[in-house]
Amino acid sequence: MKVAACLFFVAFLTSCCFTSQKCDSETYVSPAFRILNANDEDLLFGAGKVYDISSIKCYTLTGGDTVFYNCVAGTASSYPYDSVLYAGFGYQQEQPATVYMMLDSTDVDTLGITYQTHTTKCCGSSTSISSYKCNGTTLNTNNSGVTIIRK
Repeated sequence: MKVAACLFFVAFLTSCCFTSQKCDSETYVSPAFRILNANDEDLLFGAGKVYDISSIKCYTLTGGDTVFYNCVAGTASSYPYDSVLYAGFGYQQEQPATVYMMLDSTDVDTLGITYQTHTTKCCGSSTSISSYKCNGTTLNTNNSGVTIIRK
């Protein structure tokens, strides 16, 4: 009986609950985008900008409701440090989700977002974005987590 109790105690202390493994507190994302032309010129920031960052809107259509998300300018969190558009949509229940990005009154792009759920022993499940499509074309995300939209 003492051996079983000792084995249980050792197993309990070495479980993930008592290790240094860190778990995300929320499953949420604020994706970063750069919108470039065919010559790699930035269409949101700098002298050649075409779109007004303060006018860009991201939204979803849910039944008869339109849900808007914040779109704000920011700096990429890792190298190369550059200005990016953060689109504040969280994870959706349906996978893939569709988000519309209105760049101006005549230019609306459709983002198809595919999510992937990961299950871990200690932290339960978490969700991450596995891919984006813009108007049906697969987008590339660089090592810094910034997704490039080409216009």
